[in-house]
Amino acid sequence: LVLAEQGTQVYGVDIDETLVEAINDASLRLNDGEFQSRLESDAVQANLEASTEPRGGEAFVISVPTPLEEPSKSPDLSYVEAAIGSVIPHLEGGELINIESTIPPLTCEDHIVPLLEDAGFEPGVDVQLAHSPERILPGNVFEEIVSNDRVIGGIDEASARRAARIYEPFLEGDIYFADLVSAELCK
Repeated sequence: LVLAEQGTQVYGVDIDETLVEAINDASLRLNDGEFQSRLESDAVQANLEASTEPRGGEAFVISVPTPLEEPSKSPDLSYVEAAIGSVIPHLEGGELINIESTIPPLTCEDHIVPLLEDAGFEPGVDVQLAHSPERILPGNVFEEIVSNDRVIGGIDEASARRAARIYEPFLEGDIYFADLVSAELCK
C-alpha cells in the first residue's frame, strides 16, 4: 500500500483467491480504518493489482510466513522456497529478489542460491539477491514501515543498494547495509 501510494506500480501475489479479490475491489475490510482508507485511495487503486499468480517485474519482494515446526522449533522454509519457485519462471535476468520473510542465518546461501542456480541463474550476476527483514510490530504498521530503520544485506553490494531503492520512496528511517548472513542474523 505504501509503495502504491508513492506511485510505484505494485503487483501483489497471494494464493488466497478471496484475499486477492478483496484487494482488487478494495473490499478487504480489516479492523483498521487507516488500512481501508489507504486501500481505497486513488493512488493505491491506480498502482496496486493483486493476483494468485506472479508475473514478470523488475523486483520481487518475498514476504511469506516462516512458521515454527513442532517439536523442533525450526522455521518452516517451504513457503519461502515455494515463493522463489513461483517467481523463477518469470525471471529473464537482471531482476532483484528481495526477501523480507524472517529467515535463519544461511537461508539465502543454503536454500535460495541453490534454487536460483538450479534454474540457471547466478545470483549477483544474472539476478540480484537481497534480504531486508521486515521489522514491524502489529498495532502501528504504517508508522513503523516508514520510521523503522532497515538492515539490508545483499549477495553483493549492488544487490543491497538496489533493494534499498525499493524503500526510498517512503522510508524515513536509516538504512544499514550488510552481507546476507548479517541481515539474516539481525532479525
